[in-house]
Amino acid sequence: MNHIERIVSTLETNRNAIQAEKMSAYMRNKFPFYGVTKPNLDKLFGEWWKQSGKMLTRLEKWDLIEVLWQEEFRESHYWAIQIMLKMKNNDFEPSDIDKFKFVIVNHSWWDSVDLIASNTLTQYSLQFPEETKMWVEEWTISNNIWLQRSTLIFQLKLKSNTDLELLSKQISTLKKDKEFFIQKAIGWSLREVSKTNKEWVRQEIERQNLYGLSKREASKYL
Repeated sequence: MNHIERIVSTLETNRNAIQAEKMSAYMRNKFPFYGVTKPNLDKLFGEWWKQSGKMLTRLEKWDLIEVLWQEEFRESHYWAIQIMLKMKNNDFEPSDIDKFKFVIVNHSWWDSVDLIASNTLTQYSLQFPEETKMWVEEWTISNNIWLQRSTLIFQLKLKSNTDLELLSKQISTLKKDKEFFIQKAIGWSLREVSKTNKEWVRQEIERQNLYGLSKREASKYL
């Protein structure tokens, strides 16, 4: 039994129809679910990772992520994200930005995009800062809200190391977009910066003339 067969079999064995209906409803019925709750999924993934997952090569990890991402059920995507969260710097190469793009634009919703963008994509950007400007510019003009959201939130955990010039540029470019997930991301990114630089955030809100959702989110800790 190969990895994908074993993973799917594990998820099938732990199927729970009642939980599946609740989980799907919570995600606005965008995805079918096996009904494996997060604590149980974490446990199952941990067992698999310890037994065999951590032995995978860099390319084997990425190949498995891509195959899992093409599965129908949402827990398969969550499993793929768990693999991504385990990846280290030696698992990345500059060309991997295309792999990040694939998982962000396919089966897209906030639960997957936010985890990927604010964790693994962050690691990638820190390892390859010279690539950042290129993919950020490309994603900004893509007209895909999930790629655009990612350009706003990939620095969420960088605190005082946030590239404020880049963030300000992204906000300026995207602030007129009325899409909820864009406005929320603008406010969220500024809210996180406010934890280490309140004055800059105050000035940015004023300079960018932010209002509504983005302003409310940004001002939470001010």
